[in-house]
Amino acid sequence: MLHLDGRPLLEIPYRRRRETLDGLELSGPLWQTAPWYPGEGGPVREAARAQDLAGVVAKRLDSRYEPGAESDAWRLVPSRRR
Repeated sequence: MLHLDGRPLLEIPYRRRRETLDGLELSGPLWQTAPWYPGEGGPVREAARAQDLAGVVAKRLDSRYEPGAESDAWRLVPSRRR
């Protein structure tokens, strides 16, 4: 979530932006807000591997959103064995 009620949320840490998004309880008949799993990433990575997904995105909970930039606070963690 990057904006709410005309206010930018770019400087707000990821955890608070995500909690705000969850609080809106958005869903539709053909879409939903993707789940997030704060904490230990091992089980999520194993679930991605079991579904033959390329990996999961790990995000620092205190990271802000940086438009147009790659951030060291967000990483793709591969789930497939090489």
